[in-house]
Amino acid sequence: HRIIFAAMQNMFRKNIPCDNVTLMDALGADLQTAGGIAYITELSLAVPSGANAARYIQSVMEQSSERRLRDGLQAVLDEMNTGDDADHVAAAQDVIDGVRATGSGTVAPVGGDFLIAAARIGDRNTGLSTGFLVLDVSMGGLKPGHMTVVGARPSMGKTALATNIAVAAALSGKTVAVFSLEMSREDVLQRAVISRSLCSEYDARMRELSAVKPLLAAAEELSRVPLYVLDDVITVDAIKSRCYAIRQQASRLDLIVIDYLGLIQGKGKSKDRVSEVSEISRNVKLMAKELNVPVLILSQLSRSPELRADHRPVLSDLRDSGSIEQDADEVLLLYRPAVYDQNADSKEAIVTIAKNRNGRTGDCSLLWDGEHFRFYEQEIDF
Repeated sequence: HRIIFAAMQNMFRKNIPCDNVTLMDALGADLQTAGGIAYITELSLAVPSGANAARYIQSVMEQSSERRLRDGLQAVLDEMNTGDDADHVAAAQDVIDGVRATGSGTVAPVGGDFLIAAARIGDRNTGLSTGFLVLDVSMGGLKPGHMTVVGARPSMGKTALATNIAVAAALSGKTVAVFSLEMSREDVLQRAVISRSLCSEYDARMRELSAVKPLLAAAEELSRVPLYVLDDVITVDAIKSRCYAIRQQASRLDLIVIDYLGLIQGKGKSKDRVSEVSEISRNVKLMAKELNVPVLILSQLSRSPELRADHRPVLSDLRDSGSIEQDADEVLLLYRPAVYDQNADSKEAIVTIAKNRNGRTGDCSLLWDGEHFRFYEQEIDF
């Protein structure tokens, strides 16, 4: 155990992630002395997951509070039985108040924090850049602890927009986790390479050197960025657990992208889909606050835009639950006129900032390049 712990300390100092595989590698020649592969594996299986540490702490605090309440109230009962004429109701209330305050720490007035808040008013560069200047100017970027919803009808390009934002953040050195519940991991990676290389699937199938070279160059560039793409999680708890693992391994986590809300599985306790989606939306928002990381989550819209003469989406079109609108800090509604009107410009795309907790709302214009699964801001010749 002394040998194992010393190896773990050495790994921690070198910022090497520690699990049974990396630990056995770090032990090297000392592995057999420390018990061998079988014993290290046995030890690792006996260790609770660090991802649930917050729940363990909560459990200990709850049991501690129960013991303090039981002991305190028993002391009041003992005083009552001895005939003491003290104010027993007040004594019992003091015990209850003390238990409720357990674990709350020292509470201080706001004080000088008002000055810090005032200095930051109007600072538009507090959030993570989306890669689109028009959105960054209007929203101030994607802010830590905020849940930003991108809503659209099918085939509008919401997955492409989210992927573009994720890749742009990763290319700028930010650590990004993408959870794809709709498409496979390989599909997401292929789309990212196509949008970065401007080489379409058709060009790639032709196998011409002029097409293959930019694909390989884009793949090589993207292979070096801190981007994580996972397609095997379906619950908010699983997503949060993976996020903690990524942050432990990469020492940071700057953006979470989820595609999409309607495919997240609830805990099965809700009686109807609306209640289930409300619970999922609330848990995603709480996850954003707990991790202090911006969460960009996609959401399908209802069929209402199809039934209106003006097909542009509005906040009430968010599908399954009004709580999505309530929980979100920002809501972006994506609309491409060409989906409904063949005479419209096929490149025109409108992102409506329908809700912005700390800023302006309104329309932002982008251009759509469907062949390469990307949005961009200015006309370019390609």
